[in-house]
Amino acid sequence: QRMLALSAALGAGRGRLVRQLLTESVALGLTGGVLGLAAAAVVLRAAPALVPVDVARLDEVGIDAVTVVFTVGLSVLVGLLSGAVPALQWSRLDLVRTLNEGSAQSAGGFRLLRSNRSRTVLVMAQVALALVLLVGTGLLLRSFVELVTFDRGYDPANVVSAQALFPFSGQPSMAPEARANSQDRYGGLHEMTARLEPLPDVDAFGLSRNLPLDEDTTSQTLFYVAGTPRPSSNEMVRTKVRVVSPGYIEAMRFRLRDGRTITRFDGSGSPRVLVANETLARELFGSGPAVGQRVVSPFGEPWEVVGVVGDVVHEGLELTAESQAEAFFPLAQVRGERGFGFSTMIFVTVRTTGDSLAVVPFLREAVAATDPQARLGTVLTMEARLSNAVAEPRFYAVFVGSFAGLALLLAALGIFGLLSYTVAQRRGEIGIRMALGARRGDILALVARQAGVLVAVGAAAGMAGAAASSRVLESLLYGVATDDLLTFAAAPLVLVAVALVACWLPARRATRINPIEALRFE
Repeated sequence: QRMLALSAALGAGRGRLVRQLLTESVALGLTGGVLGLAAAAVVLRAAPALVPVDVARLDEVGIDAVTVVFTVGLSVLVGLLSGAVPALQWSRLDLVRTLNEGSAQSAGGFRLLRSNRSRTVLVMAQVALALVLLVGTGLLLRSFVELVTFDRGYDPANVVSAQALFPFSGQPSMAPEARANSQDRYGGLHEMTARLEPLPDVDAFGLSRNLPLDEDTTSQTLFYVAGTPRPSSNEMVRTKVRVVSPGYIEAMRFRLRDGRTITRFDGSGSPRVLVANETLARELFGSGPAVGQRVVSPFGEPWEVVGVVGDVVHEGLELTAESQAEAFFPLAQVRGERGFGFSTMIFVTVRTTGDSLAVVPFLREAVAATDPQARLGTVLTMEARLSNAVAEPRFYAVFVGSFAGLALLLAALGIFGLLSYTVAQRRGEIGIRMALGARRGDILALVARQAGVLVAVGAAAGMAGAAASSRVLESLLYGVATDDLLTFAAAPLVLVAVALVACWLPARRATRINPIEALRFE
């Protein structure tokens, strides 16, 4: 203010002084824009590792001429708007009063809302925005934790699965003997058992038509209780068909509630059996026992229920309140059975006591021994499949969290900058207070109160904004309400902690001011 007043007194016109203010502000804005482009280039290099693979045209995203022009234009616009504020303040400046003041530092006192109104409002807006993004990040993070930790009905640790692709045994070019041999190998585990069972690290293994978290192509069938009048199709229980081999339920560690699982004695010549999940058992038999009961499909003979397992999340990410009825059938008993479909692809699942990927070479040999024309496809651990399934919610959490971290940093810098500026501007005043007996604790409290005003007003606005905007995230949340009390309580605490760190240096600097030097400077 004193420099502008002196320049005006020496003959500088208002237009020239406004141009000077705008030039300085635009230069700062352009510098920030260049730094932003450099940061964007770094972020784009790391983006493929964070962004889900199903984002369309991600490889086309980059910094091109349009991006540069947009960034430069936005930087200039921000510079012009920021420079217009001091220019407007200068137009209201009283030149005589400003030139007659001994020092600008002694004016105003510690009243931020009066002496630094525009800067104070800006910092409060930064605090409010940071809190809005912190709440959003907290909701998404809690939702992500719920997704990866809720009980899906199986244990993914130390489990590796692979696609085994078999030749279509019904193709015309295949000889009858080869076709029968292929079907027998497809339904049996003789060669695979001989190669995998002796391995010391293999705990359990089995085959299945489908795996949890994979795109569901499972066929369905209808069931009703044997010995009862046949109901209409709408009254029968629609059941998902899960075709598995002995050992699969043990490899996935489904929770056995009653009875037994499928064993190697459940072959093609043995009585037809199935393992029901809890939903199927409840819908067919109510609260009564299910093991030993027989169920009938319209397409075939009765099946005996030999076991009941807990509900398992096969599709999607959520264990909904209305779990689907599922039945696990022995692979050797459903070949050619109407209603069970046929697939040339099957999943081999192995549970180990150590590194699950160490068995992959032996797995390739076992599949080749089962059928020389078969080959092993995609190999993934179940933990990797789970990680891929939650890639999208993880990306949302990282994406919003990055903005929240940036906004929190800006808010901290704003608080630090404003308090540092205030302490420097009021150095003489602080010296007078200390000369008149103020203790260091009093000065520290004086500065801390300024931070308290900034954070309190900004947080109040931010909480209102967070409550209004959190509903936008409702479709992205699982197991967490948009008004989650824990998140709304934790976010302000994080903000207060950052604000305390931001005001510590200015407050510490204020308590170390030497009264004699401050008064001499004044």
